[in-house]
Amino acid sequence: MNQEQKGYTPPEEVAKFDPFGVRKRKLEEEAASLEAQAPPKAKETQAIFERADIQEAQELMGEDFYGPEEIQKAFGVELREEEIPPQPFSRQELEHFREEGCFLTLRIDHDQDDNPLTIKQLKTLYGVDSDYPETSIFYNQDWYERPENLDPFFGKQTPEVQWALVKKEILKDSTNKNYQAQEGLLDQYRQGQQPHLEGDHQIQRREAVDIAYDLILAFRARGQKLLPDNWDWSKTKLTQGADAGHLAGLGRFDADGFNVFADQPSVVDGFLGVCPSVVSQVET
Repeated sequence: MNQEQKGYTPPEEVAKFDPFGVRKRKLEEEAASLEAQAPPKAKETQAIFERADIQEAQELMGEDFYGPEEIQKAFGVELREEEIPPQPFSRQELEHFREEGCFLTLRIDHDQDDNPLTIKQLKTLYGVDSDYPETSIFYNQDWYERPENLDPFFGKQTPEVQWALVKKEILKDSTNKNYQAQEGLLDQYRQGQQPHLEGDHQIQRREAVDIAYDLILAFRARGQKLLPDNWDWSKTKLTQGADAGHLAGLGRFDADGFNVFADQPSVVDGFLGVCPSVVSQVET
């Protein structure tokens, strides 16, 4: 289609119109003047994953970055821009915690049909690998689904919508300690990392649903099984059922899937540790 058929004549052509021979400026100057008077061109919409705060983080973290694209691949959720919180960590924080062995993850609270992304829903959708039906993601266990054990951690708790930096492996020397002893070690770690934290960013344990979410996201987005040998003891305390007062832990992600368990704070285990998580919005 030519320009006349479009009903549009570019400034350089308009500048040539001079039926009375009164032009005093050169064609180039006339065209530039007309161009300046034209309405501004609409800006092209930039893809959300190319936003500066997210793109830089992706470049810095490399394979340890789990953002909108990875969420779409893992969960089939195509996020709208307004659903994505700003990436809160500075370049210095990202570089430091990358060296500490952390990954950066964006957590959401719903699936592609807007259902709450609870552990129950995660297990319903991703109990096995849909590409390889013989491969389990959740270990074949049902203790937390039985009526006598039902607790909000399974059917009601969803991830906080936010970015988090999470240590891929449990904190050194955090096994063979009960929950209180682990808290002491975690507090020492917080103090040591304080100079590298900015704003109100804090280090804490993950919730049980956060661990499940992170394990599934890493596996479905990149085929990576985090915590293959250990459990991460969460801060999620069961409040109902036969295990009320116990604290949930998840991990040991092997060929049979990852385990979900809950035990008393006094328990000591050689595979049970804690993975510190840096967040900008403190979960209550």
